[in-house]
Amino acid sequence: MMHLTEEEMMEQVYGESENATAVERHLAACRECAHNFAELQRDLAALDRVEAPTRDARYGERVWASIAPLLPTYQLEKRRWWSSGWIRGLSVAGRLRVLRRTYLGTEEAAARCECAAKESAGQAANRGGRA
Repeated sequence: MMHLTEEEMMEQVYGESENATAVERHLAACRECAHNFAELQRDLAALDRVEAPTRDARYGERVWASIAPLLPTYQLEKRRWWSSGWIRGLSVAGRLRVLRRTYLGTEEAAARCECAAKESAGQAANRGGRA
């Protein structure tokens, strides 16, 4: 004999069973299912039934009002002047400027050295030609 599933029993409790007469006959014939069904009914009866509020213009207000006491409250921390966005932006901009100057400075210095080396080589060649 096949026993009723929990889903079939739940449907029977809430009156949503498609084959209610077959379930009733099975519960009358099967002692185990009848016991489980009675236990399920007892458990569901012990639960507090909460009715959902009707959905009207103030539905959202009522729902939030009912759960507001259960929500934790958070304190907004005072922001420090050094943690604000524009200070961080200036800090990043300053770092980028230092990196740029460092990179361009070494590149310019290398270019100056190359120019100086070419000039001194040219002057040496000019001296060599005069002598």
